[in-house]
Amino acid sequence: NIIVLKPQWLIDGLTKLIRDDSLHMYNIAEIKQVGLMDALNSTFDKAITTRDFLEYIWQDSVEIDFFVDLMKRTMLLSEWPYSGNEKYYLVPSLLRENHQVSQISGIRCVFDFTDTFLPPGVFERVISLCVAHAIKYRETNSQQIPEMYSNFASFEFDRGFSCTLLLESGRIIIRIENPEFSSKGLHIFQSMFLKLNADVMGKGLSWKVLLEDLKTHILVEHSEAQSRQLLPWFPNGEITSPSATMINLESFLDGL
Repeated sequence: NIIVLKPQWLIDGLTKLIRDDSLHMYNIAEIKQVGLMDALNSTFDKAITTRDFLEYIWQDSVEIDFFVDLMKRTMLLSEWPYSGNEKYYLVPSLLRENHQVSQISGIRCVFDFTDTFLPPGVFERVISLCVAHAIKYRETNSQQIPEMYSNFASFEFDRGFSCTLLLESGRIIIRIENPEFSSKGLHIFQSMFLKLNADVMGKGLSWKVLLEDLKTHILVEHSEAQSRQLLPWFPNGEITSPSATMINLESFLDGL
């Protein structure tokens, strides 16, 4: 419900944060003077920024609230309550370091874009949604801090419900550590991808979902797995339809 009369103003505002700081440098002397060097380093080394740093780059208080809200809605930013009492935010698009993946355990659920195209920014937005979802259960459960790289992430959504995400050759490979959470995990990730596609990508994404058969360790297309009632993905014949309507992001996360 927002009309932007000058799109360039929007682009300029977002690129004050999402940028390559080696090409588009900040005024380092000024940042040192206002005491924000640690915040600057955290923003571009760890993709975790502070409210103080956002106030510095956007300055206008109305703009700060607008851009934070916009970036949350478009899944470019999420709250980050793991760094202390100060207000912190995660900006996954600023994740730079690649994770050297060796061996990862867990049953596989693959979102395969190799027949179409996986645009830049999709994986990062899924990370943002995963962090926002994990935070929902943080107060009632002892959780591990999410681990995130430009191509890999690991989360604990609930006690005993841990998963990893790996970006590899046009596919996002999700592994759910405990097979008992396979059906729930499938529903959550399908809903996230549909939400992202509907709200941000103009429904332009197309993908296949492949599910691992635990007996053969072969990946099976979702439709075949569903018709076979493949365990543990479809326990007791259970089939849940993922939801991704244009509802408020908080309401969407509450419904997962």
